[in-house]
Amino acid sequence: LDNLDPHSLSFLRVSVLVADTCWAAQLRCFVRVNGVMARVVDTTLACRFDEGRTDDGDGVGGGDGRGGVWVVHRERSWREGSWAQLVGPTPVGVDPLQSLADLGGYEDRAARRRLPPAAPARYDELVLPRRRPAPTPPPD
Repeated sequence: LDNLDPHSLSFLRVSVLVADTCWAAQLRCFVRVNGVMARVVDTTLACRFDEGRTDDGDGVGGGDGRGGVWVVHRERSWREGSWAQLVGPTPVGVDPLQSLADLGGYEDRAARRRLPPAAPARYDELVLPRRRPAPTPPPD
C-alpha cells in the first residue's frame, strides 16, 4: 500500500514460508517521509512443528492431557533515523531528494542496514495449545 505518494512512501510487506517441519512469517513496515526521516519495523514469527512442549507451560511437567503446546518465537526490531542517515550526506548545490534515486527501489533494505535501532530488539515466546480445549457444557 503506497498511500503517501508523491512526497513519501509507506508499505507493509508480509512474507510467509510453510514447510514440512516449520513455518515462518516476516512483516516489514516501512515509512519514508522524503527529506525528513525513515522508519523500518520488522517482526519475525517462527514455529517448528517438532518443538512443542509436552507440558502446559507451567514448568511442572505432565501438562493437562490436551496434547501440550506450540511455542511461537517472535522477534521485533524498530529502526528509525533522519533523511541524512538514510541517503548519506548531500553535496552542496544538489537537491537532497535527488539522492533518493541512488537507492534503486530498495529503500526498505537500505534503511534496515543504515538506520540506527530506535529500541533494542525484543524476543518473545507465544505459547499456544496444540488442540482446542474441550467445550464447557452449559449450566443447567
